[in-house]
Amino acid sequence: MSSKHISGRRLGHNQLTDQHLAHALADVARHVSTTLDLHTTLEQIFDHLGRFVPFNTSAIMLVRDEGLSVVAGRGFPASQQVENVLLHVHPQAIHYPVIAEHRTIVIRDTLNHPGWQRVPGYEQIRSWIGTPLEIEGHTIGMLTIDNWEPNSYTERHAILARAFASHVAVAVHHANLYAESQRAIAELHQAQLELLRRDRLATIGQLTSGIAHDFNNMLTGILGTAQLLQWQILPDDVRKGVDLIADAAQHAATLTRRLQQYTRTDTDRPLLPVDLKEVAELAIALTRPRWQSIANLTDARIAIDQQFVSAYTTPAQAAELLQVAINLILNAADAMPNGGTLTIATGNTDEHVFLLVRDTGNGIASDLQSRIFEPFVTTKGNQGTGMGLAMSRTLVELYGGWISLESTPGHGSSFTAWLPRGTPINTAAPTALPVPATGGATILVIDDNPNVCMAACQALRTTGHSVDTAATVAAASMAFLLKDYEVVITNLSLPDRSGWDLVRWIRHQSATTGIIILSGWSHDEINTVGLSPQIDGMLTKPYTLDELRTIVATTLSAVQARSAASTA
Repeated sequence: MSSKHISGRRLGHNQLTDQHLAHALADVARHVSTTLDLHTTLEQIFDHLGRFVPFNTSAIMLVRDEGLSVVAGRGFPASQQVENVLLHVHPQAIHYPVIAEHRTIVIRDTLNHPGWQRVPGYEQIRSWIGTPLEIEGHTIGMLTIDNWEPNSYTERHAILARAFASHVAVAVHHANLYAESQRAIAELHQAQLELLRRDRLATIGQLTSGIAHDFNNMLTGILGTAQLLQWQILPDDVRKGVDLIADAAQHAATLTRRLQQYTRTDTDRPLLPVDLKEVAELAIALTRPRWQSIANLTDARIAIDQQFVSAYTTPAQAAELLQVAINLILNAADAMPNGGTLTIATGNTDEHVFLLVRDTGNGIASDLQSRIFEPFVTTKGNQGTGMGLAMSRTLVELYGGWISLESTPGHGSSFTAWLPRGTPINTAAPTALPVPATGGATILVIDDNPNVCMAACQALRTTGHSVDTAATVAAASMAFLLKDYEVVITNLSLPDRSGWDLVRWIRHQSATTGIIILSGWSHDEINTVGLSPQIDGMLTKPYTLDELRTIVATTLSAVQARSAASTA
């Protein structure tokens, strides 16, 4: 066979000296140590190898679970897809000693070798070398060298092949280490994104809780005043207006309480089943101002199609699932710059619950759909960060779920968050409230919001109680020393000191006085550790005046019982 079919060399084989070999191996070593491009490195090795060990074809194979897989080859025609070749390793195979015993095998003439197996497409091989690729005593693969002429290889060729194979092994090892480091970097980056997300959620939760607290204070005054007016004899048209104010305040109070519940991301808080119906309803309420105002400005109307049934997840953080719903809804709204229909649905299957968000907007390009959940991938150009869907998928996967996508360019998209199905916690039926007592008690109300104080005082005075007010802990302490109050009702957030300081001081002064806490914070946000036994009850703002009168009646009953016990 013509020498032009053999991997070429500028010098005749007999002209190559040990010095040439040393230079070649040094060049290969330098290339291995300075590049992480495995393909380029292996091509360089094939070039040098062919100068010292002439071959028609050569292949580099790596050990996989199922056998030896070809990762690179030289000299094979384009019609032979060597990368698809898989060799099984078994004791009868000619390459078994290479892998299992770390030996270099030389076959001078395959026609005379009893163990050689003819492979379709490779019948022309007459001389063969197989040498292991070893790293730290472990065989990771094999280098094979083929020649179509018999008796082409000697033991010297085997030694040379093994020398080059050692560099192949190092190159593969470096490439694997680099790939592992890239995976580690990607995982670290994802972990950093998760930390940033949690920090952002925590910050949003803190801000929302603070705003909700202030809203609750304002709503208490509005609701209390409206309810006082409802107790009066009013003209019908005025009563309708007052009823409207009271209903609006009650609705705002409900929304604020849900905000406090769904924006808490306390990792120490026990996880509870979450109803995706409630999550979706709150997400719509929170996002409506954004997409509806933009739609109104551009006359691009967005219609809402709500299809809700209760769908409880396994225990989860409600705030995190709310974030998912908000992200999906805002993405859907942004995908409809000319308006359209936004469908939001919740439901159940045998094992899962789902939250579906569908738009009739632009859709997602086919080549982008497979990457849409990757960080920094966005269809919004400079207006998007590409983090919303990535974070949403991370959150859903955190609870054993996934997000599916269906999209047709020009016809909209549908994102569905799937989560394991759970069961709601059974709650005990509410106990009947006691009938508010009337008349006679001396009560001190402490709050720095005059509207709150006014509404509370008027509500309690209508039942015959004597009520005084104070705006600070200092003023309340002085009033308590000057008058024998049966019940003290105090806010926690006071200008000079915490309401808890006042609670401790009053309880030190009197073991029988009734103490009721008022707060714009939710029950979950108030730390009552060690203080619960010192108080008789707690009302979170905004409360109804009937709730206030009821808790006062209950507290007066407890006061009477303690007083009787102390004199017995």
